[in-house]
Amino acid sequence: MKTDIKKFDLTAPKWWNPLFWIAVILSPVVGIVVGIIVGTFGGLLMGYERGMEYALKRVKQVLAKMP
Repeated sequence: MKTDIKKFDLTAPKWWNPLFWIAVILSPVVGIVVGIIVGTFGGLLMGYERGMEYALKRVKQVLAKMP
């Protein structure tokens, strides 16, 4: 006795597949949110680096004026 097992691909792009529509709708939203988070942390790190460079430059100026 042989039984046929049907395999279902839950992420197949079919018009009736709710997981496909969730992915279609949420992909841009998730992409935007992740982009904002990555951009925020990138900006924070770049700002921190520039601030440290400026502070080091000012410390060097002060030390150069000391006798």
